[in-house]
Amino acid sequence: MLVTNRTARFLSPRSPAERMIRNAVIDLARRHPFARSLVNTGRMSVASTYTRSALAEAALRQRSVDAAGAGRPLQNVALDGYGDLVSLVRAHEGRLLAIAPDISTAGGVDPALVYPDGPVACFVAGSAAQGMSSGWQQIAIAAESVCSLVEALDLEPGRILVIRPDLHSAGNIVPTSLASLLACYRGQAVGSPAAAGPGAGRRAVAAGEKA
Repeated sequence: MLVTNRTARFLSPRSPAERMIRNAVIDLARRHPFARSLVNTGRMSVASTYTRSALAEAALRQRSVDAAGAGRPLQNVALDGYGDLVSLVRAHEGRLLAIAPDISTAGGVDPALVYPDGPVACFVAGSAAQGMSSGWQQIAIAAESVCSLVEALDLEPGRILVIRPDLHSAGNIVPTSLASLLACYRGQAVGSPAAAGPGAGRRAVAAGEKA
């Protein structure tokens, strides 16, 4: 109750003094990282991290797929031109999303895996589209954001973040591992090594996750 009360007072200050403090915190948080932890918006829970799923990090490692962070929830991010990450995921109707931190990392993916309406939609973080491989799209964080997309999604040089339809990570993988990761999702979605099409990511996720 004490935590709830503090949240309510931050969102709806009870006095001019509380409002002044709240506004000062918000103003500082726009410019200084240390102040962001003081913003109390009332988040009481986080999404589950899947650890016992066939698509979680440990299980994928047993299949020789290095998918760091697979199964952890991702935060929503405001995007330039797409609304936000949730909207982008929904727009691709069950496909996996792959986001590379730079053009060089994207270039390490087998071009045969990158095609319209394939099982994975591919994006490069940043504002420079020059030099991108065919099939890749540019994506950037909203202009008013205080950090870059690389920082917001914790993208790593030389690795690609693959995002599931439920906004959980399918893993931070090296580009050459994308085919192996897709094979794991194909098997989980349809029970066979048949080619995955649109919606395979959603079917794999729905096949029985366990936290």
